Amino acid sequence: MLLAMVGVLVAAVGVVASVIGVYAYFEARRDRRVKALAFSRAQSISLATARSLERGYELSIHYRAPGMAESKQVEAAWAAHLRFANFGKEPIRGDDIARASPLRIEVEGRGVLDISLTGARRSVSRVAIGPPQIEDDCASAAITFDFLDHRDGGVVTILSTSPLIRTALVGEIIGMPRGIIDADVPAARGLWSKLGVALTILAELAAFAAAAYVTKVVAGSWADIWLLTVPIAALVIPLLLAGTISDTVWPSRSRKFSGLPLPAWARPFGPVPVRPPDGSTEWFPGP
Repeated sequence: MLLAMVGVLVAAVGVVASVIGVYAYFEARRDRRVKALAFSRAQSISLATARSLERGYELSIHYRAPGMAESKQVEAAWAAHLRFANFGKEPIRGDDIARASPLRIEVEGRGVLDISLTGARRSVSRVAIGPPQIEDDCASAAITFDFLDHRDGGVVTILSTSPLIRTALVGEIIGMPRGIIDADVPAARGLWSKLGVALTILAELAAFAAAAYVTKVVAGSWADIWLLTVPIAALVIPLLLAGTISDTVWPSRSRKFSGLPLPAWARPFGPVPVRPPDGSTEWFPGP
């Protein structure tokens, strides 16, 4: 009789833990189908400098954009990159960009020469960048697209004469009241995902401890500890749920811009992207 009560007690704890795990899982996934436009910056890379402090030589660096009548001499050339993509399961359409606050690349700092689109994950999205608006200490360029499905996005190159610039993707997207996500800042998870995992694990440990103790009391020794395998099914379910939640929801994982590689000269390691022969901006992984 007492042994049956032990089984019922452990099973009840397992059921409670299962309910908590299921609730935490669906609570964490309830808002997964959302729009989640995020961006990430890459460190500026020096393309050339006009003077060498070590060797004493000088170079003449000239910049001329399409449509410029004459080139402009500069002291140095630096390239910075910004990648953006939709990490949500809900597509972002071009009409979702608020007219009062259009989507754009903003650059703070002097010496910006150009802002251009280097590549896109899929050409069907028709990601495009407008002509840069360059002032003395800032610059900007509008970003447009037809739509961005899950992980669709693009790569933007900012050419400047100094590495001391700050880039960001700004604007308002309908359906994203919290704004565009800076992927370089670790995302904080909600309360229920952490609480659900913690309660599930605590319930699991409490169930094992209670079952072990009661079994010892009933049997008088640890010889019959194998009796713990009787209610094991009730304990495995919350354990599997806790593992699933911890792997998919918590702790948070960094967003990876897969399908949006930087140019080969900006990536010392990894596969080299190959531009299609038709000259489009869509990239494919190279060998």
